Amino acid sequence: MGVVYEAIDQRTQARVALKLLASAISEDMPDVVARFEREVTAASSIDSDHIVRVFDAGSEDGSPFMVMELVHGRDLHQWCKQLRQMRPETVVRLAGQACEGLAKAHAAGVVHRDIKPGNIFLSERGDEVDAKILDFGIAKLKMDQVQGDPGLTKTGNMLGSPHYMSPEQAQGLRTIDHRTDIWSLGVVMYKALTGRTPFADLDSMGQVIIAIWSMPIPPVQDGAPWVSPELAAVVHKALQKKADDRYQ
Repeated sequence: MGVVYEAIDQRTQARVALKLLASAISEDMPDVVARFEREVTAASSIDSDHIVRVFDAGSEDGSPFMVMELVHGRDLHQWCKQLRQMRPETVVRLAGQACEGLAKAHAAGVVHRDIKPGNIFLSERGDEVDAKILDFGIAKLKMDQVQGDPGLTKTGNMLGSPHYMSPEQAQGLRTIDHRTDIWSLGVVMYKALTGRTPFADLDSMGQVIIAIWSMPIPPVQDGAPWVSPELAAVVHKALQKKADDRYQ
């Protein structure tokens, strides 16, 4: 939650994005403020061309704000709605960039926990498109290992977006590490290639969550027969039920 404005940094004259929480939200919704502060802490600790950078943060008249890199384009969710299925070579390129960003995040002790098309921004530069990961509001930080993970949701709620949850998230396990992001990115690739998530046909979120940890993933090539066996194998490696069997 919050509003994003295009602004000019008066010190550098650079155009930036200014994300602002209203003071009413700050006073009445402490969970939202906690997510906002966590996003600042997580994103500002990562140096990657494929993470939306946070330059500064603070509070003005009771309204928390952060100053971010200004990027032009659309998120991957919007691209998938328009194209339905993306070309395999495009998916490989964007997924590779997302992996570079995640590798830097994981090296900094940050696990995103909510990788999905809406949190992968495609920055457009002429004919070129680059992937940039954003929204670290429910990220797991290195300090959580010492202080405990605050969760940032009400008791009984799960962290993440149901269709993109890893099996360990779907089961409510607290042993979440970087491999949960690998699973979620695998689902993003599956969605971009086939136009649907693995269990999109199920009727309820409860069924989806159970299926994630208990049912086999339908083959990528069932929905996209033009995908090479090698690329399909990469996606299915990321979507292994056991974290130890995924890319490490």
